[in-house]
Amino acid sequence: MNDKPIVESSSTLNNLAAIEMKGSCYSSQPVLPNQYAVRAGNPGPLGLFSFALVTFVLSVFNVVWPDAPNNALIVGGIFYGGIAQFIAGLLDFQHGNTFSATTFCSFGAFWTGQGFLMLPINFNAAYAGDTEMWAQGLAVYHLGWVLFTYMMFGASLKLKKGSVLLSILLFLVGTTMLMLAVNIWTGNTIPKRIAGVTGLLAAFGAWYAGLAEIVVEDGMTFPVGAHNTVVVHERV
Repeated sequence: MNDKPIVESSSTLNNLAAIEMKGSCYSSQPVLPNQYAVRAGNPGPLGLFSFALVTFVLSVFNVVWPDAPNNALIVGGIFYGGIAQFIAGLLDFQHGNTFSATTFCSFGAFWTGQGFLMLPINFNAAYAGDTEMWAQGLAVYHLGWVLFTYMMFGASLKLKKGSVLLSILLFLVGTTMLMLAVNIWTGNTIPKRIAGVTGLLAAFGAWYAGLAEIVVEDGMTFPVGAHNTVVVHERV
């Protein structure tokens, strides 16, 4: 029996170990002859579109029917605005976009929670039927999201990959949360209608931002007012 070790040629070893990395195209598998590297997609549009749709529907209710139940959002809020957006955030972590990943995961979790709150479950029972205390708790919860969103708004002004559009969107979302908190605390429908208007502006802006990130892959650009000369979700 021949016990000599098998020696691979240097060209074969190079082919087996090669990993093509160019822009966002990469493959963690060996690049063999007649194979192509896997192109990683941008999860940003998914996160923006999922946020935009549920925000749009909720905002229409807040403007037109502020006192009507919005249970029509249960499924969309949990699965599209919530889970889909959360997944987009996880994928953005893989692309090294910490800011957008944190934003998508946070608001994905928020919308999943909002969807559960819309379920026909008596959550107020935890407060022994004290509706005023339940409202105060919800208001404080929304105020926490106001602080988070305005904090991210401030950070967006300093991002190297930031844009004027991104900053405006976060400011609108923070204002929407603030108006909803005031509505919950006071029971006045005027802040809720204002939240509907700012929410609609945020929804349309998020749709536009998502389209801008889709067309940029084909060499087209939509103006977003970039703070620098890079796109919002430039991938590594």
